[in-house]
Amino acid sequence: MLEKNIAAMGWILDKHNPDLASGKIAITCFEEYETYARDEGFEPNQIRQLAKEIKPGDFIWARVDGKYYIAKVAENSRYSYNVSDEAMYYRACNELSNIYWKPVGERKDVDSRILERMERGQTLCRMFDSNNPNFNFGLKYSQEIFDRIGEKKTALYGAILGDIVGVPYEFDRRTVDDINFPLFCNESQFSDDTVTTIAIADAILKSGKSDEETFQNELINSLQTWCRRYPNSGYGRRFHDWINSDNPKPYNSYGNGAAMRVSAAGWFYDTIFDTREAARNTACITHNHPEGIKGAMAAASAIFLARNGKSKSEIKNYIASEFGYNLDRTIEEIRPNYTHTEKIWKTVPEAIIAFLESENFEGALRKSIYLGGDTDTLGAIAGSIAEAFYGIPDNLMKGASQTRDFRRELDASFS
Repeated sequence: MLEKNIAAMGWILDKHNPDLASGKIAITCFEEYETYARDEGFEPNQIRQLAKEIKPGDFIWARVDGKYYIAKVAENSRYSYNVSDEAMYYRACNELSNIYWKPVGERKDVDSRILERMERGQTLCRMFDSNNPNFNFGLKYSQEIFDRIGEKKTALYGAILGDIVGVPYEFDRRTVDDINFPLFCNESQFSDDTVTTIAIADAILKSGKSDEETFQNELINSLQTWCRRYPNSGYGRRFHDWINSDNPKPYNSYGNGAAMRVSAAGWFYDTIFDTREAARNTACITHNHPEGIKGAMAAASAIFLARNGKSKSEIKNYIASEFGYNLDRTIEEIRPNYTHTEKIWKTVPEAIIAFLESENFEGALRKSIYLGGDTDTLGAIAGSIAEAFYGIPDNLMKGASQTRDFRRELDASFS
């Protein structure tokens, strides 16, 4: 269940109808399952909760082998009845898809009121908005736990994974022909997107709530420090000069750099206003052109909205209305005439569209990189939003951790 990013429970419908158990008769919705269950003599109340009552934004707790886990239900979570050998073996054929579990810990790490609800025989427990104060405590507590568990510790992984996956396919000559391209290969490595992302996060953690001048000075110092440490990461000419300047000044850029490095601003603030102000500050020290600032603010805003449980339609409408981006296009419509560009207004909207069309984190990366062009930056932007919305599957985290220097660089940003 945990590894497959699902929530699952019984019961198998095999008492009177072997065709159900074998899959010869397919169950396509809960109502069909309910009908067969009643024919077999039981009322599927718990399954009804899984299939019909759990809503996007709800939290689910699970207890597996004495360990406790939490997940937030995604907008694209769907019920299905699975008759695979594995599901039949564990007698857990009813599944809710796109559930990304986070480990909480042992019994001692969980509030007693959550434990009490789970110890009534429930290995899965739903927390949702309610008029019952005890239920609302569970919702508030779940949100706090969910936010605390690795949110700031892992907030950069989506951007960095997008960079690593996108690097081998950057520039038009290397555009992929098949959306099912290899995610990791011998050429997979981090680039300037990763270095600058870590630098911005480092500065925010040190001075992100200081006055504007102090914050901007910290941003400049952090970017110069990190980028000088990794001088061969693919920086543009003007930014390279800025890195090595004793008196760095903004140079009116409207390039992609302002958006590719901004993800921490979307994660580390409590309001959309503070998020946008932080993004503006991260951009204007170099990319002080209005389009450069707008692109950074749009990307950070999308991350903020995604991590705070907004739906894709809400994210789309906010970005379109606030920043004027056309998000009504599709990847298939954009791709035939799309080429490598450093213009931020031709990159941020496309990355957001890739996220909006996706069904999971990996899909967002694939769609953004499938466009071609500045693939590492498209991947970094789409990946940062997708992480906030979906979380990141363990298999991708493991794949990235084997890529050279990945884990060391991310951990160093919080040392």
